[in-house]
This record gives sequence, C-alpha cells and structure tokens, in this order.
Amino acid sequence: MVNRMLYCRAKIESASGKMKVNHITTLDAVRFAAALWVLSFHYTATEFVTAAAPFTKYGFLGVPLFFMISGYVIALSLASSSSPQRFLVNRLFRLYPAFVVCSVITIVYVAVFSGMPHFTLKEIALNATMMGEGLNIRLINGAYWSLTVEWLFYLMMAGVFATIGVRRLSVFLWLWLALSVFQIFFDVSLLKKLFVLRYAPFFVGGASFYLIAHSDRKALSHWLLCVVSFPVSCYWAIEKAQGIPDVGTFNFFAMIACVAAFYMLMGNLGRTPDFLSRHKGFFGLAGRTSYPLYLIHETIGVDILNKFNMHGLAGAGFILAITVAAVCVAIVISEYIERPVIALLKRSVALHRPTPSVT
Repeated sequence: MVNRMLYCRAKIESASGKMKVNHITTLDAVRFAAALWVLSFHYTATEFVTAAAPFTKYGFLGVPLFFMISGYVIALSLASSSSPQRFLVNRLFRLYPAFVVCSVITIVYVAVFSGMPHFTLKEIALNATMMGEGLNIRLINGAYWSLTVEWLFYLMMAGVFATIGVRRLSVFLWLWLALSVFQIFFDVSLLKKLFVLRYAPFFVGGASFYLIAHSDRKALSHWLLCVVSFPVSCYWAIEKAQGIPDVGTFNFFAMIACVAAFYMLMGNLGRTPDFLSRHKGFFGLAGRTSYPLYLIHETIGVDILNKFNMHGLAGAGFILAITVAAVCVAIVISEYIERPVIALLKRSVALHRPTPSVT
C-alpha cells in the first residue's frame, strides 16, 4: 500500500474541520513535462512536421496524463470542498482567468497577424463556454477540446458530491469504468460523448491513487480499481492514436509503456526526489505555467512556424526559440494576470460569504 505519509499533500485537519493540503512538487514537474510533451507534438509531429516526429508524435498522450493528474487533484478538491457549488466555483476560478487571456491574445493575433479567417462573434461566444468540442465549432486553440472533457468530469464529480456523497466516490468510479468497458464492445455515441468514456479510465486511475493514499477503508478495492483501469486506459490510448492523421504508425508497445509510466508516476507522487526538493520554487513556477502554456501555444506557435518555414528558417533552433517564447508568455500570464485575478475573485467571494452567527 502507498504510505500516505509519503504524500506531500497529506490530510491535515484544521479547526474548521476542512481538509487542508500541502503542495506536491513532483506534480508540478509532471504537469510541466506533460505541457511540453503536447507542445512538441504540435510543433514537430502534426501541424508542423520535423525529423523528430517519430518520437514526438507520442506527445498526444500528454493530454491523458493531464486527465490522470486531474483525477487525483479533483478527488482531493472534492474532499476539501464544503459543497458542490463551492467545488464548481473553485474550478471556474481556476480555469477561466488564463483561458480568457489566452483566448483574447489568440483572437487578436489571428485578426491582425495571420492569414487565417477571423473568429466570428458566435465562435467566440461558444468557445467561451469551454464546451466548444461538443458544439462542433472552430476552436480558438485546438487544445481547447480537452476543456470540454474536463468540465464534463467536473459536473459528474459535483453530481457525485450532491447525491451519493464524496465518501462513496469509489462507487461512481467503478460504474464509470464499467461504462467505459461497455463502450469498447457496444459503441453508443451519446454515452461516449456525455460521459467522456474514452478518457474515463485516466481520470479513474488518477482518482484511485488518491483513494489509495487517503482512505482507511476498502484499500484493496481501491487498488483493484487502479489495476483494472490500466488496461482500459491502454485500449483507449491506442484507439485515440488510430484517429490521428498524417503521423505514421504508432508502436503499440511504446504506447503501453507510456501509460504504464503514467501509473508509476502517479503512484509515486509523494516520493519527491532531492533535486525537486532543492528547487521547489522553480518547479512550483513550472507547474503554474503548464496550464497557460497548454492554452496559448498551438494556434499562434504553429502559424509562426509555418510562416518562417516558407522562408526555410524554421529549423531546430527556431522551434526551440518559439518554445522558449511560449513558456515566457505563459509565465507572464500565470504570475502577473492569472494569480492576481484568482486571488481577487476568491477575496470577493469571501467578502460576500455570510458570517455564521455565534450562539
């Protein structure tokens, strides 16, 4: 069993009875690596193809890795939330500030600097819902498709909170995983889209590691949930690869090895290497940067690469320069816009929260 004392984000009971958590430095490093992996996929293997493509084409798996991280973090967030409404508001605060900034930057770039069609008001409005993938519209950034998946996951988790309760989270996870297996044999399009069944085992896998680390009861069933989710994750990862055009064939054993590595990473979140411990500040910044980097890199970065490639200038050095520039922009967004706005929103909500009466 994973020793819960190894987890940096261990449970600490406050005077109010709510669970407080410490930071997981390893999680920051994994998040940033996943964002760079997805970036390398777009910059060198799909929309702009280089000699690195045979290796970087596996970067699409960075998104399922994000989903595993989300499964762990959202299970943790549920346990520390006071209500389903508070949980959803917190997710709204976490996702929207960077999303709005990255969207505005991309819309302006497309309108002023690129030769692409401008985004219409309807496209902008529908993108703003973060449900663009399900609405069959042109996405401001291609990576935004995963935000629809995330929000459907959040809504399901809020539903669990409001109905059977957080303590029975594992019941829902088993049912969700069973639906994902059902989808393998019986393709039901509505179920697949509504319950994001292609990605369910990744969320379940991440959440199962949270349950293993933080639950005293039914530890064996939580381990079994984790084990069963692994082959289902492998199946859907391979199925996802088959739908990616123009990147050649994938080595299925390599993909299974990648998914296995994800599970090993999630199972060792609390075993922070000395190198990460000595550079917590750096990796904390990297972790905060990963979300805006994921949001901002694709449309603008790929367009710039294609423009310079027409003049024979988009070599390895230029790709590295664009990557560094994207990271720097993401840092500015994270540190000077996103964090202050989130803090302001939280303070505003705290000011309007009713004060409990003392009797």
